[in-house]
Amino acid sequence: MNEYPPIVAEVATAIAEVYSQFGNITSLYLGQGSPNLQLALFGPLYEETLTLFLALNGAEENAYTKSDDPEALFISRCQAIVQETPLWVTLQGKRKTTLPQDESDRGYVVIVKGFRALRNSIEHQPASLD
Repeated sequence: MNEYPPIVAEVATAIAEVYSQFGNITSLYLGQGSPNLQLALFGPLYEETLTLFLALNGAEENAYTKSDDPEALFISRCQAIVQETPLWVTLQGKRKTTLPQDESDRGYVVIVKGFRALRNSIEHQPASLD
Protein backbone atom coordinates (compact mmCIF):
# COMPACT_ATOMS: atom_id res chain seq x y z
CA MET A 1 0.00 0.00 0.00
CA ASN A 2 2.90 2.39 0.58
CA GLU A 3 3.66 2.89 -3.11
CA TYR A 4 0.34 4.66 -3.75
CA PRO A 5 -0.61 8.13 -2.52
CA PRO A 6 -2.34 8.30 0.87
CA ILE A 7 -5.54 9.61 -0.75
CA VAL A 8 -6.35 6.07 -1.94
CA ALA A 9 -6.42 4.72 1.62
CA GLU A 10 -8.12 7.87 2.92
CA VAL A 11 -11.03 7.47 0.51
CA ALA A 12 -11.45 3.76 1.30
CA THR A 13 -11.29 4.50 5.04
CA ALA A 14 -13.88 7.29 4.81
CA ILE A 15 -16.33 5.09 2.90
CA ALA A 16 -15.83 2.12 5.23
CA GLU A 17 -16.24 4.36 8.26
CA VAL A 18 -19.50 5.95 7.15
CA TYR A 19 -21.07 2.59 6.33
CA SER A 20 -19.88 1.06 9.61
CA GLN A 21 -22.12 3.64 11.30
CA PHE A 22 -25.13 3.05 9.05
CA GLY A 23 -28.31 2.25 10.98
CA ASN A 24 -26.41 1.88 14.24
CA ILE A 25 -28.12 3.49 17.25
CA THR A 26 -24.80 3.74 19.09
CA SER A 27 -23.29 5.72 16.22
CA LEU A 28 -26.27 8.05 16.23
CA TYR A 29 -25.67 9.07 19.84
CA LEU A 30 -21.97 8.38 20.40
CA GLY A 31 -20.50 8.58 16.90
CA GLN A 32 -19.26 5.00 17.09
CA GLY A 33 -19.62 2.39 14.40
CA SER A 34 -18.81 -1.26 14.10
CA PRO A 35 -15.02 -1.66 13.93
CA ASN A 36 -15.45 -5.20 12.61
CA LEU A 37 -17.61 -3.97 9.75
CA GLN A 38 -15.21 -1.13 9.01
CA LEU A 39 -12.34 -3.61 8.78
CA ALA A 40 -14.38 -5.99 6.63
CA LEU A 41 -15.24 -3.18 4.22
CA PHE A 42 -11.83 -1.54 4.04
CA GLY A 43 -9.98 -4.20 2.00
CA PRO A 44 -12.47 -4.49 -0.86
CA LEU A 45 -13.09 -0.72 -0.88
CA TYR A 46 -9.34 -0.09 -0.99
CA GLU A 47 -9.00 -2.40 -3.99
CA GLU A 48 -11.87 -0.63 -5.77
CA THR A 49 -10.46 2.81 -4.95
CA LEU A 50 -7.02 1.74 -6.16
CA THR A 51 -8.53 0.42 -9.41
CA LEU A 52 -10.19 3.80 -9.95
CA PHE A 53 -6.96 5.65 -9.08
CA LEU A 54 -4.94 3.60 -11.56
CA ALA A 55 -7.51 4.23 -14.30
CA LEU A 56 -7.63 7.97 -13.63
CA ASN A 57 -3.83 8.06 -13.55
CA GLY A 58 -3.60 6.26 -16.90
CA ALA A 59 -1.56 3.46 -15.34
CA GLU A 60 -4.11 0.73 -16.03
CA GLU A 61 -6.92 0.13 -18.46
CA ASN A 62 -10.00 -1.24 -16.75
CA ALA A 63 -13.76 -0.76 -16.52
CA TYR A 64 -13.31 2.85 -15.41
CA THR A 65 -11.37 3.79 -18.53
CA LYS A 66 -14.06 2.21 -20.68
CA SER A 67 -16.99 3.78 -18.81
CA ASP A 68 -18.88 6.82 -20.06
CA ASP A 69 -19.49 7.80 -16.43
CA PRO A 70 -16.70 6.61 -14.10
CA GLU A 71 -18.22 8.48 -11.15
CA ALA A 72 -21.52 6.59 -11.41
CA LEU A 73 -19.61 3.34 -11.85
CA PHE A 74 -17.53 4.02 -8.72
CA ILE A 75 -20.68 4.81 -6.72
CA SER A 76 -22.48 1.64 -7.79
CA ARG A 77 -19.41 -0.58 -7.28
CA CYS A 78 -18.71 0.80 -3.79
CA GLN A 79 -22.34 0.39 -2.78
CA ALA A 80 -22.33 -3.17 -4.17
CA ILE A 81 -19.25 -3.97 -2.08
CA VAL A 82 -21.04 -2.75 1.03
CA GLN A 83 -24.31 -4.56 0.27
CA GLU A 84 -22.54 -7.85 -0.51
CA THR A 85 -20.27 -7.91 2.54
CA PRO A 86 -21.50 -10.78 4.74
CA LEU A 87 -21.12 -8.81 7.98
CA TRP A 88 -23.16 -5.92 6.51
CA VAL A 89 -25.91 -8.38 5.53
CA THR A 90 -25.86 -9.90 9.03
CA LEU A 91 -26.01 -6.51 10.75
CA GLN A 92 -28.93 -5.42 8.59
CA GLY A 93 -30.91 -8.41 9.83
CA LYS A 94 -34.30 -8.88 8.25
CA ARG A 95 -34.46 -5.43 6.70
CA LYS A 96 -33.34 -5.49 3.09
CA THR A 97 -31.39 -2.32 2.67
CA THR A 98 -30.87 -0.91 -0.80
CA LEU A 99 -28.46 1.97 -0.61
CA PRO A 100 -29.85 5.13 -2.19
CA GLN A 101 -27.91 7.19 -4.68
CA ASP A 102 -28.89 10.64 -3.55
CA GLU A 103 -27.61 13.52 -1.44
CA SER A 104 -29.67 12.43 1.58
CA ASP A 105 -27.46 9.36 2.06
CA ARG A 106 -24.19 10.03 3.94
CA GLY A 107 -22.48 7.06 2.31
CA TYR A 108 -23.34 8.26 -1.17
CA VAL A 109 -22.00 11.73 -0.36
CA VAL A 110 -18.72 10.30 0.95
CA ILE A 111 -18.30 8.13 -2.15
CA VAL A 112 -18.87 11.13 -4.44
CA LYS A 113 -16.43 13.26 -2.43
CA GLY A 114 -13.93 10.41 -2.55
CA PHE A 115 -14.22 10.12 -6.33
CA ARG A 116 -13.68 13.84 -6.75
CA ALA A 117 -10.72 13.88 -4.34
CA LEU A 118 -9.09 11.08 -6.33
CA ARG A 119 -9.72 12.84 -9.61
CA ASN A 120 -8.36 16.11 -8.21
CA SER A 121 -5.25 14.36 -6.91
CA ILE A 122 -4.53 13.13 -10.44
CA GLU A 123 -5.05 16.63 -11.83
CA HIS A 124 -2.54 17.90 -9.24
CA GLN A 125 -5.12 19.92 -7.39
CA PRO A 126 -5.36 19.78 -3.61
CA ALA A 127 -7.12 16.51 -2.75
CA SER A 128 -9.43 16.60 0.23
CA LEU A 129 -12.45 14.69 1.40
CA ASP A 130 -13.91 17.79 3.09
